Amino acid sequence: ATTTSEVTVTGSLAGGYAVSGGYTYYRAYKPVTYWGTTTPNLAGQKLKFQLYKWNGTDWIAKGNWSYPMDAINATSSSVGIRFGAYSLGRGYYSIRGSYAGNATYDPATSPWSYFRVTS
Repeated sequence: ATTTSEVTVTGSLAGGYAVSGGYTYYRAYKPVTYWGTTTPNLAGQKLKFQLYKWNGTDWIAKGNWSYPMDAINATSSSVGIRFGAYSLGRGYYSIRGSYAGNATYDPATSPWSYFRVTS
């Protein structure tokens, strides 16, 4: 049997003006930045971002993007994604990062991060 190594994916939102009720708040004229980080260092491999918007009854998929990660130190790698909050529109959003895994490393997904775009 093949043994693979465990991967941890974490995510964090940056640049908001407030945090309340588990949501990071952004003004419509400021960018929303989300960083996905893996341990161990998986530089060069891709992290997939999934973005959803709340429509009042359900979370609706808004897009998926994959980008290669860069090393941040000997044990971790990271990649960020930035959205123009104005282009997203007002509302509630959720985002997370996922690593697909390979023959050496297990797949892993971060917990959801939540944000709100206001005026």
